[in-house]
Formats: sequence, structure tokens, C-alpha cells
Amino acid sequence: MKNNAVVALLLGRAGSIGFPGKNTFPLMGRPLMRYPMLAAENSKYVTHRFFSTDSEEYKAIGRANGWDIIDRPDYLATKTALGEDAIVHAMGEIKKR
Repeated sequence: MKNNAVVALLLGRAGSIGFPGKNTFPLMGRPLMRYPMLAAENSKYVTHRFFSTDSEEYKAIGRANGWDIIDRPDYLATKTALGEDAIVHAMGEIKKR
């Protein structure tokens, strides 16, 4: 990846407690998670798109829309896991690629 790359990184955990199924909740004909994806896809600045998740359903949606998938480990997909830790993990995976 070039030094001037602009990376979009989205995080999506399957086990939402406050609003179960929120990421796939239909809104105006699309799963809710598609809206931030579309923002990145339509940006003239974003050069690479990555989606970190533990959900097979979310992975399928990401892949179907051309996103590179990062398999989030179980310990980063709990209700107490910090988003910051998931970001650090994802950035390490992105650097490897």
C-alpha cells in the first residue's frame, strides 16, 4: 500500500445488545450498515476499504460490495471489547496486506 493511501475502516460486531440486528436493519431498502459503506465508496479520497467483523453475514455484505474483510478475533467481538483495540488489530492486518 502506498504512503498516500487513504483507508476506510469500518467495524461491525454481530452481538449488539442495545439494538440487536441494527447493522442489517432495513432502512430505505438497504441494511443500515450500507450507509457508511456507501459514503466511503463514493469518496474521491478513499483508496482502500476494509471491514472488520466477526459476523459471517456482515462479511458477505462487505464482500458483495467490494470490501476487504478482516476477520475479527473472538476476544475483540465481546460486549466489553474496546473499539480502539479492534482498530489496532485491524490496522495491523492492513499493514500486513
